[in-house]
Amino acid sequence: MPIADKMDIQRCLEILELDHTPSSAEIRQAYKDLVNVWHPDRFVHNPRLREKAEKKLKDINRAYQSLISQSQWDMNSEQSELHHSGTEKSEYHGNTKAAPNHSSHLPKTGKTELAVEFGTRAVLTVCYSLYKVFNHVVAELEAKAEREATAEGQKPNKR
Repeated sequence: MPIADKMDIQRCLEILELDHTPSSAEIRQAYKDLVNVWHPDRFVHNPRLREKAEKKLKDINRAYQSLISQSQWDMNSEQSELHHSGTEKSEYHGNTKAAPNHSSHLPKTGKTELAVEFGTRAVLTVCYSLYKVFNHVVAELEAKAEREATAEGQKPNKR
């Protein structure tokens, strides 16, 4: 992510309504909750609110990406330090001294995996939005055809 796109961490926490140093799982949950609340498709019939939701969702997405990339950077740095400082071979016993891994339950992902995850999420969001719009348009066309058929005194054609 270019430096110009990075947001201040404190601002990101405010946007995602987090008030402490969150784990990756907490960041993801806050993101999912806010996307459900502010998704523009919830405001199809009100262009003014839809526009506000689109702006809010852009801020939410930027904050999420900044915090996740920061938490991944911190996790990778911590793992790198543990690797370099705690895994030397013992000269006397021939075994490895393993440093405790505090983030063993977190997935080990790099920038490529994060990019793929965000890309996949974006594609799925677009597909889902198009699907909903398509279904809405089809339903409106069917209702219009039914109204016209009823107005002309004919029976509506059902599929």
